[in-house]
Amino acid sequence: NWQAMSYNPDTGLVYVPYMELGFRFTRAPDTFSGVVATPVGSDDEHEGKGALIAWDPVTQKPKWTVWHDWMWNGGTLSTAGDLVFQGTADGWLTAYDAEDGDVLWRFNTGLGIIAPPISYSWKGTQYVSLLVGWAGPNPYGNNLMPTGWRYNAQPRRLLTFKLDGKAKLPATAPYDETPHPLDDPDLVLASADVTAGETLYHMGCNGCHGGNLQSSGAPGPDLRESAIALDKDALWSVLHDGVLLSKGMPQFPGFTREQVGQIYSYIRAGARKELERQEKGSQPGAAEEKSRSISAG
Repeated sequence: NWQAMSYNPDTGLVYVPYMELGFRFTRAPDTFSGVVATPVGSDDEHEGKGALIAWDPVTQKPKWTVWHDWMWNGGTLSTAGDLVFQGTADGWLTAYDAEDGDVLWRFNTGLGIIAPPISYSWKGTQYVSLLVGWAGPNPYGNNLMPTGWRYNAQPRRLLTFKLDGKAKLPATAPYDETPHPLDDPDLVLASADVTAGETLYHMGCNGCHGGNLQSSGAPGPDLRESAIALDKDALWSVLHDGVLLSKGMPQFPGFTREQVGQIYSYIRAGARKELERQEKGSQPGAAEEKSRSISAG
C-alpha cells in the first residue's frame, strides 16, 4: 500500500506524502507480473521527487507544499498540537507546523524512512514512535533512488521520542552510493548465457535485489558485491537448495543447473560492467544522479 496520509480536524487539512513519477506500462507475458513499468522522462523539475502536501479537501487545492529531494518518503502523523510528522528517504524525521509547513524540529535517524510515526500517551507522558527502515519498491533501481543505504550496514530499529528526551543514537555506517562489485578476471562469459540470465533474473530476483542489478540497499544485497554470487556452486545452493531460507532468502527449486548458471553469468557481466564504468569515471546511464542536500536540524 501507499504510505499513510493523515487528517487534522482542527485545520481541516489532509497531509499527503506525495510522489511524482510517470511510468509507461506494457504487457510482458514472460515476466513474473505480466507487465513492465518503464519510467517516462519529463522536463518537470519535480519529476522523480516527493513532497508533503497539506491538501484542503473543500477547495481541492494545496494550502502548502514542502518538496523533498527524494520520491519515496514516509507516511504522516497529525497531532492535536497542530504538528505534522514525516520521515524521509534521507533519514530525517521532521515536525512541521500544521498550518503553514514551517519546520519546527528535525532528527537524523541514520536510515531511510517509509513508515508513518504514531503517537500515544503512557502514564501522562506523550510519545512519538517510528519504525526506521528502508524498503518498498526502491530496490528496483538505484538510479531511481540513489540514497546510498547499504544492505545490513545501517540498523533498522524502533525509535521513540518524548519532550526533554536525553538519549543519543549510536554512530552507524554512513551512506555510500558507490557499488563495490567483485570480479573474477579469468572468467569467460558467453553472451547467450548473459542474455538468458537477464530474463531469468527479472522474473524473480529484481524485486529484492534491484532492477538491472542496481540495488538501493533493501531488502536484499547488491548481488554484484556478493561473494556467494561469485561462486556458481554457492549460488546453486542458495537458489535451488534453499540454504539461506532461515535468513529470509526464498528457494527456487524449479531452476535447473543451466538456468542458475545463466543467472550467474548475468550477475558477473553486470559486476564487470559496473567496474568498467567506475574506471572510466562515467555515470550510470539509466538516470541522472541526484545531489544530496541535507541541512542540520
